[in-house]
Amino acid sequence: MISVSEDLNAYLSGITKINRNRNQTLLNQVKELSALFNAHGINHVFTKGCALLASGYFKDFGERLIGDIDLLVEPTNLFKAEQLLLNLEYVSAEDYIYLENTRGIGTSQDWCIPIDWEQ
Repeated sequence: MISVSEDLNAYLSGITKINRNRNQTLLNQVKELSALFNAHGINHVFTKGCALLASGYFKDFGERLIGDIDLLVEPTNLFKAEQLLLNLEYVSAEDYIYLENTRGIGTSQDWCIPIDWEQ
């Protein structure tokens, strides 16, 4: 077994705790978005990190660093999905939509959760 210093162990534990909390926030958003899209008949699939979180792949949410929510939506429902997100205070950018720190999520005014439209 590899031994690490107490300082390094404390640092890594702190990062894991922060990541665990962020991932729980992301997972809550995934559930909210999925319920919203289901209620409006929009077929969708989450991919990459959030899909793994939602499926219970990780025993500890802190194991995976996730920076955004990757989402597939049928092209015919893309406009409808975007409008629903905008109604929830998401902001549209050129290649993605993101939620700014308008709902008390995160610790910085610049913090946001981007949603990438996968093609």
